[in-house]
Amino acid sequence: MSRNLVTVQKIKSLDPIKDKDRIVYASFENSGFHVIVGKDDFKAGDFAVYAEADTLLPDKPEFEFLRKRCWNEKWQGHRITCMKMAGVFSEGIAFPLKILGFEQFNVKEGEDVTDLIGARKYDPELLKKAAIQVDEHGWLVTKLLKIPAFKNWRYPKTSGSWPSYIHKSDETRAQSLMYIFEDQPWKKGTSFYATEKVDGQSCTYAFLKKGWRNEFVVCSRNNRYVRPAGNNYWDYALKNDVKTKMAKLRKMTGHDIYVQGELLGPGIQKNKYEFAELQFLVYAMYDITEKQYVEYPRAKALCLACGFQWVPELEITPWKWNSIEGLVEYSKAKSVLNPKQDREGVVIRSLRVLPAERGMTNQLSFKIINPNFQLKEMGS
Repeated sequence: MSRNLVTVQKIKSLDPIKDKDRIVYASFENSGFHVIVGKDDFKAGDFAVYAEADTLLPDKPEFEFLRKRCWNEKWQGHRITCMKMAGVFSEGIAFPLKILGFEQFNVKEGEDVTDLIGARKYDPELLKKAAIQVDEHGWLVTKLLKIPAFKNWRYPKTSGSWPSYIHKSDETRAQSLMYIFEDQPWKKGTSFYATEKVDGQSCTYAFLKKGWRNEFVVCSRNNRYVRPAGNNYWDYALKNDVKTKMAKLRKMTGHDIYVQGELLGPGIQKNKYEFAELQFLVYAMYDITEKQYVEYPRAKALCLACGFQWVPELEITPWKWNSIEGLVEYSKAKSVLNPKQDREGVVIRSLRVLPAERGMTNQLSFKIINPNFQLKEMGS
């Protein structure tokens, strides 16, 4: 399920904030996010345009009031972050429809207006890739970049074609999946496993049989790296013989396979886990042949047998969460990998294969970000 950065939401309630007369705490009808808004900006039942944290809003007059606090010079946009004020945690920003001129449209609750606004996700790797199209040599190079041979020559580290069989690893936040608290059939008799969400570089390794030859694939979150050219993904793969491990995985399963995980260590996210060298922790295994995620116990056992490590497991449990607030509290703890650090959050997945659910694959899966970690990372 893709992440919609800016959506139309209906205000459910506006709660007072202690000792504050000009701001209130807004909640939405069908989203678990909360945000601080001006007391006179909304009333219950109004529609609002809500932008999640880590949204880049464009350089437009209607967002000029954000410049002092939010402007990001490198990526030429207003970066929306989380903040804590008067003891409450605000997860983004909400605008009245009239501020953005949307009152003239027949908007619907939940409607994605990311492209309409011109918003982008704050993802430095993705933004850098997009910036290739605005090359210092102008329109000619931009046109030439459409020719694969030229692009591979000019930017030899990556290939422009993302493998169609690999799902990009941008986990959906629980606040966007309010139906998980309903009385769902998949909850009955289903266990769920919780793992620590670790803060590194997303990495995917795949191994496929193509006729008489094998294909080993190396990807970051957004790019496929076609050759070892001085990047962490290939550096780790070569030093730790990942190709051989993936070949063993394929032999054991008889299917084309990819594993996804996080690269951690020196030079990555300030190496908050204090590793002396690069580490790769797997959090998912996907059967390309069967087009579904491999059930957790089997996936973990296969990966360990082939020499991979798994992200820290917190527990296996029946469904026990009744609200977003409960899940957020559950996310607050120190990291298993380094008890001096707040953990980034928690990822919860179904233990067994489930029928595809509301845009998901066969595995119900979502993340909860620890607000204490988020505030520190965003500098609030």
